Amino acid sequence: MKRIQKDDAARFWSKVMKTDGCWLWTGGLNKDGYGKLGFWKKEEKKQYTTTAHRFVLFLASGAWPVGVVSHTCDTPACVRPGHLRETSQKDNIRDCMRRGRRARYRFSPE
Repeated sequence: MKRIQKDDAARFWSKVMKTDGCWLWTGGLNKDGYGKLGFWKKEEKKQYTTTAHRFVLFLASGAWPVGVVSHTCDTPACVRPGHLRETSQKDNIRDCMRRGRRARYRFSPE
């Protein structure tokens, strides 16, 4: 999904509750608690689905994230750009382990 419509961005922001800390996604969530949203592209007759935290980084930078988008706040529903960073899957797993979020990984953070 490379292009979005103005109404897609407006629809996105209508589902964000801004607080002093995290900006919380109030729309649908996936099984892991991350925001999800879909877009229907009439001209392509195709539906696209993405996560809210990836979409907000697109809105903030104008480019789709290439790598994994991780939350520095440990809140899956957060879409505040300052709480998000693009990283590799390997670094994301290390970060999860360091913070004690993923006990199922069997290797050390080093």
